[in-house]
Amino acid sequence: MIRACARSLTPDSPPKVRTKKVKKVIINIDQVRRVLRVAGLVVILTMANASIQALVAQTQYHLKEVHAEIQVVDQKIGWLQCEMASRITQQQIARLSRDREEANQREQTALARLSPSLVLPPTVLTIDPTTPFPEKTVTAKIYDWVSGVGRTLAEGVFTE
Repeated sequence: MIRACARSLTPDSPPKVRTKKVKKVIINIDQVRRVLRVAGLVVILTMANASIQALVAQTQYHLKEVHAEIQVVDQKIGWLQCEMASRITQQQIARLSRDREEANQREQTALARLSPSLVLPPTVLTIDPTTPFPEKTVTAKIYDWVSGVGRTLAEGVFTE
């Protein structure tokens, strides 16, 4: 025989719903802006550092090339001096030095004969090496530096 039970016929009550308190996230726009500014500054400084290092490396490369050329020219001058010394006698050297001294004396007498009221052009009169130049402002120094970077880059492009 089958017995019916009222408990088994009634549906189970739905399980209890668990609720979780969710905190509302509030974004502070000022803090985000500050972080973005710092990150942008770091990126700009990194790019500036990389470009300066590239310019320094390029300048060092050009200096090494010029130094090598100077060494080659110096060696050529040494060989030419040796060759010239072997071809010139002592009497010719004495004659050349006498001629040079006479030419210097002639130039000095010619300068002494010039009138003492020598008229100088205005450009010579305005430049006095003893007068101190006014100190440049920081912005002028930065402008000179940045324009120098442009000239250096342009020279590097044109030489290659």
